[in-house]
Amino acid sequence: FKVKAGNTYYLMALGSKIGFFGFKYSVNEKVTITDAGFATFAASYPVDYSADGLEAYAVKYTNGTLTYNKIDGIVPANTAVLLKGEAKEYTLTAAKGEATKVDTDLKVANGETKGNGNIYCLAKKASNGVGFYQVSSDVTIPKNKAYLEIGTPVTTPAKYYSIGIGGNTTGIQTIQQNG
Repeated sequence: FKVKAGNTYYLMALGSKIGFFGFKYSVNEKVTITDAGFATFAASYPVDYSADGLEAYAVKYTNGTLTYNKIDGIVPANTAVLLKGEAKEYTLTAAKGEATKVDTDLKVANGETKGNGNIYCLAKKASNGVGFYQVSSDVTIPKNKAYLEIGTPVTTPAKYYSIGIGGNTTGIQTIQQNG
């Protein structure tokens, strides 16, 4: 039989008969944030990532642009998110309470998903920094990691999309026209 994280089950014995009445079952999954400061992940149970000091973001693709929306509260089970935090391994625990509705274009990899011209995964490259980069067809995306599927291999315009979270904001003060 299947059990669910966070539920309570009991085992009961009466005379010579033992019946399953339940037991306490808990699951802890781990996610690692690298020196890039980001990771993608989809926990198999609801998680409040902020309880571990992480920021969770939903990622949306519209007209050639990625937008990042911070998620406050509990992220539903099996929902892919972009995580931002200190470089270390985090042990996640199941959250109790009602999950927040999350609208994201990130998809959860099953451990068999292969790259393609229109599949993008989180990576850090020396030339362009951290972003979502096209994944070649010989790469398998690890289970519970997230990826973006944008258009078709023929229509995919960009080689990568940078991450627009954190960092300093700069403004243009004045523009001078050359003579």
